[in-house]
Amino acid sequence: MKRFFITLAALVLAAGLASAQDLESVTAIYNSGAEAYAMGDKAQAVEYFKKALDQAEGLGEAGKEVVENCQNSIPALVLSIAKDMIREKKYAEAIPQLNEAISFAEKFGNQDVIDEANEYMPKAMIQYGKGLAAAKKYDEAIATFQQVLDKNAEDGTAALYMGQALAASGKTEEAVEAYKVASANGQKAVANKQIATILLKKAAAQLKAKELEGAIATAIESNEYNESATAYKIAGTAATSLAKKDEAITYLSKYLELSPKAADAEQINAAIDALKKQQ
Repeated sequence: MKRFFITLAALVLAAGLASAQDLESVTAIYNSGAEAYAMGDKAQAVEYFKKALDQAEGLGEAGKEVVENCQNSIPALVLSIAKDMIREKKYAEAIPQLNEAISFAEKFGNQDVIDEANEYMPKAMIQYGKGLAAAKKYDEAIATFQQVLDKNAEDGTAALYMGQALAASGKTEEAVEAYKVASANGQKAVANKQIATILLKKAAAQLKAKELEGAIATAIESNEYNESATAYKIAGTAATSLAKKDEAITYLSKYLELSPKAADAEQINAAIDALKKQQ
């Protein structure tokens, strides 16, 4: 019986020594992470902290302090790496890094990191989308802007750039709808001008195709977003062809009011005089 207790005591002592050695090993890994961070190698620091966390979790109460330190450090460090990428305009790399920061922060209960990462995410995605659009990868750009809008339907900046990508890809009707969202959410001046331009092109095409009623309606709608002499000229020309003398005089007179030094001012004045004589 005495020999049994001696053997048991020896086993307990050996387990205690093993646990102490494990904690020492884990602490050394954690310290390597701290050193890597001090040297400016954040990515390497994260890897050390992940490894230390994984091993410390198996030590129970003995590894509790290391676990807490790692859980506090990892989300903030991953977010810091993402912010560095954004500063370096590496938006494609920054987006998954931000997602990783959010994932760790949710796991470890770090709301501050979640909030900050969510603040940076739409900015990074918009910049990434702009790069895609500049490279004429319009479908990818549109999908990226849509992701931002899916999370925040009132993001006027995302809607504005989405409108530009849609317009560049020939999807003008969808572009107008995106611009309307942008206009309603802080981008009114720029968005309305873009809508007016799209409608103005449509009105010109309708006039050329002899769709005269449509040309007038579209030109006037364009002016509701951004008044232009060209829109009044299109409306006046179409109204003249439809023998709508009063409307034609009104639109053409407005054209000259906005563009008194137009190259065709003399010709338009003559047209107005002729219309007045026909009244």
